[in-house]
Amino acid sequence: MKSFFKFFLSFLVIALLLPLSVHAEGDTQKIVTLEENEIVDKDYFATGDIVEIYGTINGDAYIAGGQLLIDGVINGDLLVAGGTITISGEVSQDVRVAGGQIIFKGNVGQNVTVGGGNIDFTDSANIGGSIVGGGGNITISSPVGRDIKVGTGNLTLSSEIAGDVEAGTESLRLTPDALVGGNLTYWSEEDANIADEQVAGEITQKKVPGLTPSEKEEVGKGFQQGLAALATAARLYTFFSFLLVGLLFIHFYPNYTNKTTQILEERPWASLGVGLAALVLIPFAFVLLLITIIGIPLAMILLVAYGIYIYLSQFVLMLWLGKLILAKLDKKSSQYLAFVTGLLIFAVLGFIPVVSVFVKMAGLLFGFGAMLLTCQNRYKKARKAKIV
Repeated sequence: MKSFFKFFLSFLVIALLLPLSVHAEGDTQKIVTLEENEIVDKDYFATGDIVEIYGTINGDAYIAGGQLLIDGVINGDLLVAGGTITISGEVSQDVRVAGGQIIFKGNVGQNVTVGGGNIDFTDSANIGGSIVGGGGNITISSPVGRDIKVGTGNLTLSSEIAGDVEAGTESLRLTPDALVGGNLTYWSEEDANIADEQVAGEITQKKVPGLTPSEKEEVGKGFQQGLAALATAARLYTFFSFLLVGLLFIHFYPNYTNKTTQILEERPWASLGVGLAALVLIPFAFVLLLITIIGIPLAMILLVAYGIYIYLSQFVLMLWLGKLILAKLDKKSSQYLAFVTGLLIFAVLGFIPVVSVFVKMAGLLFGFGAMLLTCQNRYKKARKAKIV
């Protein structure tokens, strides 16, 4: 019993020590800028509190941070996640973006997949392909070369859309400048004020109350399609949230993440054993602390640390897997590229039900154990150096 309590108390200490490792690893760059005269002839990765892209990227760009400005030229895809995002440059391929406030001011050669709080496609932007997304409020004032499929609280259209528009929304508004080249279908209890000449195809409004049997059957099909769309949206959200948190985790804890993957490589079975023990014993310790009443505050701290480690454990396996794959391909890479590679592999495996469960469990057990072993080593070094 003594060793048991020593284990979970050590877990608490090393969990609280993790944020302090930032100072041990040195100052991290808060602002990342790709200057206007800079050219990157490969894929580009950047994270920071503020990221500004003014140069040219001849490859795909993966950007994450708090405040992001994309004002350069990207001759590939753009994957971006952050708080406030402004895309005012040129993107030749697809854009996939998730954030709080998202503003499009530039040109996108192909499709846009977007999720956020407020999304604004300004009249200075131009979208060559389709728009698929969801958000609290969406305003589209830019020309769109193909279709629009969105789910939002409020949707405003103020531009020329070449294809069809499908929208699930509380409120739909077409300004006098709006012109839909295909069909307009919207799910809403509110009638939209639409002039006939604004839509070249058919205008269809779908409401749930008072449906006929044939309409109910159609709604049933739409519901199934909605569930499929929701599942896709959930996958996109999970992917972008993992991308954002993972890149930031590596950015702020580069030495810690590197050391953790080394331990996973050198001591895989120890990592598995520690991960399994922690997964089982920590909830037991949590219950015991609750029973004592006086230990409730400690139990709450333990629960929060436990949740954080479980969540971050997936990143460790993704990073390790990415490094392994790139090493097999004889490619030198940064931790960012290795993580994105591992994340993409996880995303593909997520479509295989049985395999996805196995991969998630492996990430939980191996990653959790490797993180705890790394923190244990750091704690020992901190004690030896009389830091704690």
